[in-house]
Amino acid sequence: MNQLQTTSDLPNGWREDLGTYYQQQRSLNDGLKPLTDLLGDQLEQYWEPDEDAKMVLLSQDAEISCCRILADYFRGNAALVDAAYRHFGLFEPESWDEIYPNHDKTWGQKVIELVTSEYSLEREFFPEDSNKIECSASGGWPRPISLNDRSDLPIFPIDQIPDPCGSFGRFCSKHAQVDPGLVGNTILAVVSAALGGKVSIDLGTHEEPINIYSVASLESGNRKSTVMKECSDPINQYQIEQQQIMKDRITEAKSKFSILQKRLEALQKDAAKCNDPIERADIIKQCNDVIAEMNANPVPTNPTYLVDDITTEALGQLMADNNERGAVLSAEGGLFKNMAGLYNNGMSNIDLFLKAHAGDGWQSNRIGREAKFMANPALTLGLAVQPDVVEEICKNDEFRERGLKARFLYAICRSRAGYRSRHSDIIPPHLKMAYNKRILSLMQMNAHRTLTLTPDAQCIWDCFYDGIETELRPGGHLVELVDWGSKLPGAVARIAGLLHFANSSTSADLADGFREADKINVDTIWSAIWIGEYYMEHAKFVYNMMKTDSTLKVAHTILDYITRCKPLVFKGKDLFDHTNLHSMEKIQDGINILIKKNYIRLKSPTVEHRRIGRPPSPSYEINPHIFFPHG
Repeated sequence: MNQLQTTSDLPNGWREDLGTYYQQQRSLNDGLKPLTDLLGDQLEQYWEPDEDAKMVLLSQDAEISCCRILADYFRGNAALVDAAYRHFGLFEPESWDEIYPNHDKTWGQKVIELVTSEYSLEREFFPEDSNKIECSASGGWPRPISLNDRSDLPIFPIDQIPDPCGSFGRFCSKHAQVDPGLVGNTILAVVSAALGGKVSIDLGTHEEPINIYSVASLESGNRKSTVMKECSDPINQYQIEQQQIMKDRITEAKSKFSILQKRLEALQKDAAKCNDPIERADIIKQCNDVIAEMNANPVPTNPTYLVDDITTEALGQLMADNNERGAVLSAEGGLFKNMAGLYNNGMSNIDLFLKAHAGDGWQSNRIGREAKFMANPALTLGLAVQPDVVEEICKNDEFRERGLKARFLYAICRSRAGYRSRHSDIIPPHLKMAYNKRILSLMQMNAHRTLTLTPDAQCIWDCFYDGIETELRPGGHLVELVDWGSKLPGAVARIAGLLHFANSSTSADLADGFREADKINVDTIWSAIWIGEYYMEHAKFVYNMMKTDSTLKVAHTILDYITRCKPLVFKGKDLFDHTNLHSMEKIQDGINILIKKNYIRLKSPTVEHRRIGRPPSPSYEINPHIFFPHG
């Protein structure tokens, strides 16, 4: 468990400060990010003109925000984060180096531990990235990061999933040698499938169901099917066992139903031939008795908890026959094609998916088919698809306009292909056994459970809701994905519920009526927020995918100019003269990407230029690693 995740770990006034934390953090990031990419004098100059601005940074939440920026630049190197933060003079030594109350660490140590924790995951799961933090002796340039690289997206905080599911997930990721986002995403979907329709969360203003829709994006050849099979194995095994148990009952019921059906047909023929009204009435009564017996003894359906590839119509039928529950866990993108109308003459069919996410009533009335109705459908979607499928989701206007796109949690995973070893860590048998046992216990839970939040956990969720709401306003960081961001607090509550039941130490006996076991605590809500922030950054990537593609093309054009002309420095005007780029706004977007990926950096102006006359156009220095990649 990471630091600063319980009320006792937070500074005084945390209740008041937390509501503005998210907005404050991101506004600081906006102002500091371009300057921290340059480091050196740039950050120091940024704060010198305005001492009042510097005082904002002295708040504890803002200290965390600033250190997060430095941790991003230094790829989680704690020593460099601390040294840079001290160098910039943006802290109060007395508080930074003071032992935190009731702890054995200083406030500064706790902050740095917090902001560098995700990079420990990165080093663990992506050891090939170590070259990204190496600096050459010549000029201190870090090695450039590929323009197509997704390493600037956060790593799934798999350590926030409690044991036994968390430990299993970590080893599963190492065993399969895959991005932990693929595993974490799948485990949450498996827990959701095991609990679908049986749990809701009372948030005071409304109840939130616990099922989730999630999609992980990863190129072919990255063992998506392997991970799906490994994580969903306990549900599949339970399904096989239950179907075997039901086999004889279904056979017996089919035989009885067939006999009754034949008897009914015979009686109907007798009634048709009979001319005596009294005798015919008696036969009709017998027909009604047989029909009543048939209705009272329907043929039970094969219990089905997981499916892979299925049409929308078949999925609705399956859910109606399985207590209004269903789950699709698939390493293919065929389901989205079905949604888009592959088997419906090109007409989309997403009503079921819209209703089953919220648990709203759903009815199907198709000509030639039996009408189906579900009062509270609960559907889980856990998909792992190739990137082009996610692009198709982005392009589908109906998915966006009707809210389907906003219902998904997105994990844009990184490929490990080319860096995998023939020898990988095995999943310890006891962890696999503990994970299977936990999922099995959730499958066997029958009674409906309503979770509540402890008072402190409720306060944290309320503040999170308020903070996210401010980001939906014009100028906020979620304004371009208002539909998705509006559902994020609810998604975080759902994740908290999944984490609560994934933990073997909470609700351990799953005993009905055990009220304390039905309370989500502070640690769990913080973990859910942590995971929610991961999904938020990945959702931004998905929603900006089309725009990002065009910006990357500009960055590639600028990089082509650099490698072709080999300038020592260049200005925006040079790109006008030597490329087909004629929009300074687009050029600046491409330059910003190249700065972020360590290809170029802003050249500091001379003292004379700073003090005299109009400031010159900015010049950019070239990373020598571009020309000497092995130097």
